[in-house]
Amino acid sequence: MEYIWTTREGKKINVDDMDINHLRNALKMLMRVRVAEKSQRLEKVKRIQMQGEIAQEHADAYEVYKATGIDILNNEHLDGI
Repeated sequence: MEYIWTTREGKKINVDDMDINHLRNALKMLMRVRVAEKSQRLEKVKRIQMQGEIAQEHADAYEVYKATGIDILNNEHLDGI
């Protein structure tokens, strides 16, 4: 399969023909874009407002579960904890 990279100027280059510096710079650009997209999604999630005490309690419990594996609402634990 052939992979084509499009430069900022619109030039099409086969990835197999790119030199190591161009490949390195392309990878860095992809990583910057990924970090920016992840940051934007995180900010969007932070703006979500919970409507009610029970909804906020469940949202908080989910954050605890993600961080520790402990389900504080059901007192269940992941294996090994």
